[in-house]
Amino acid sequence: MFGNKKIKTQGEINIAELKKWEARDKKNLLLVHTVRTQYLNNSVLLTQDAQSVFKTWDIVSTSLIDLKALKKNFGAVARRGHVATGLFFEAGFILEVPTQNILGTFPRDAWFPNHAGVDMKNQRIFDKSALSDSIFSGKAKKPSKNIEGGYNKIVDPRKILSQTNSSYYNEIVVIGRPNISLYPGLPATREIKVAGIILAPKYVTNSSEFFKQQARKESRKAGELMMKHNPGIPVIEL
Repeated sequence: MFGNKKIKTQGEINIAELKKWEARDKKNLLLVHTVRTQYLNNSVLLTQDAQSVFKTWDIVSTSLIDLKALKKNFGAVARRGHVATGLFFEAGFILEVPTQNILGTFPRDAWFPNHAGVDMKNQRIFDKSALSDSIFSGKAKKPSKNIEGGYNKIVDPRKILSQTNSSYYNEIVVIGRPNISLYPGLPATREIKVAGIILAPKYVTNSSEFFKQQARKESRKAGELMMKHNPGIPVIEL
């Protein structure tokens, strides 16, 4: 049926697509992990050095944003009245993620079960195989959001951005823990580094100045805590 054409396996496709992630414009195509500004005292990322936290996490959910396009979009608000930034929450860490740490790339929220098998209330693992089972089966936090074929799928970053809903965000799932062999022929995972902080509204609108200032105040409070525990890293505020 296929003649002499070799059908690539998902693993071969992943390796080829990872090269595009490695070659992307890393100054503008950024991976960002955002934090909830509503829970300033409850987030471990607002009370500790973030880099030390990320290396203890099996999975870190991030979003891919185009910083250059984002800055340009801010100027379009006056004309369009509503522009999404592609951020899940209003304050986030810009991450330097080793290419081999990237597990799966999706143009929408993939509903990845980051804490599968973990009792978060008591910080206790009750099923050691739950996370790997979810990765390979594609079992999401919601059954209706299951990923056919599993979560280990890599797609060109430009394609991810082009397919991301303009009023929503994408999900790039990465491995936080170092020294895990994920791809044949590539090095084991390494620590994720914190490259910067970004403060920006989830949406840019022509809403009243009062509401815009309130949102800005929330993100700045989070930003102050992020800078306190991660001194010396650059901050981008939009």
